[in-house]
Amino acid sequence: MATATGLVFERIAGRFKLEHEEEISCSGATAVAALQDLEKQRQQRVRRAERSHVAGAKSKILAFLRKHGFKHSEENLNLNLPKRSVFGLVWTYPLHEAAKERDWQMVGFLLDFGADPACKDYRRCDLAGYLDQMRAPDRVWKFLRPDA
Repeated sequence: MATATGLVFERIAGRFKLEHEEEISCSGATAVAALQDLEKQRQQRVRRAERSHVAGAKSKILAFLRKHGFKHSEENLNLNLPKRSVFGLVWTYPLHEAAKERDWQMVGFLLDFGADPACKDYRRCDLAGYLDQMRAPDRVWKFLRPDA
């Protein structure tokens, strides 16, 4: 059932039928308004789902950064800030850690949230180098080459 402007429509076999048709005349403008209302509701559902997905991905990224000792904050994820160790001579990036662990979903999340695949670690290896070393599946390479 869908409602718009006080009228009640019933969905029957993929079409909308105005309930109590004999009592109320359904004009084209009323039907258009009802369809616009349904489209707005659909768009709101899509936006809620997208926000939920983004929030879930961000919480997974925060947990990943915390687990691996990267400096971050809730407001600024600092995905392109390296983690340094051994007197500052050794450094790595979150993308490299995710690739080393073969956590392909995290690689995708990090790239979606703005991690730079061109960043190089202390061995001068970038994300493509790690994906090659870890024999990443083709679906992961598509993160780097969206046009492919």
